[in-house]
Amino acid sequence: MKRIFAIIAVLTLALCGCSNSPADNGTGLAIDVPEGAELFDNIMGLKGYVVNVSEAGGEWYERVYHADMDGEDVVIGESFGYGDPADYIVDLYGDGVPELVCNCTFGGDGVQRVYVYQLVDGAVQVGTVVQEDWTEGYTGPGTAIAEAYLPDDECFTVSYPGADGNPVESFFSVDDLVWNAYEPSEG
Repeated sequence: MKRIFAIIAVLTLALCGCSNSPADNGTGLAIDVPEGAELFDNIMGLKGYVVNVSEAGGEWYERVYHADMDGEDVVIGESFGYGDPADYIVDLYGDGVPELVCNCTFGGDGVQRVYVYQLVDGAVQVGTVVQEDWTEGYTGPGTAIAEAYLPDDECFTVSYPGADGNPVESFFSVDDLVWNAYEPSEG
């Protein structure tokens, strides 16, 4: 008799869509979402949320992207820096799965770097620029080299001051990035 009631209870929960999982929080995710987080529907084919942190009177920001990967809360990317965030969700390969592209400005001298996050075989990878490939002959400080994703042009760029003082700029695609396993920053 107890077994029949247990089966009826399970069927009732299944039919009404009720569960005891964190998805009951109304987000449609099987992970807990902190108050104030922004939800996203498709980054790397995943759903999740973004946590925004501002410091130094609002001048410094950090954005941490979390995804629901089979009920596990996984950090899939981050951006940080001074000024306004310049993060883009864009399908770089044209395969219908958008990547996360983050232009970050940091350091006392305004270093500009670009980080691209993609999902390959269930693992997050981060793509970066190998500056030496694009700055042949440049002898100035590395902090003067600026990297960026240009959403209007749908390409990446590396620029630096030329020997004559004029800027030198190179354009490249996602195929020119170097990919490594992504390991989220600590706290």
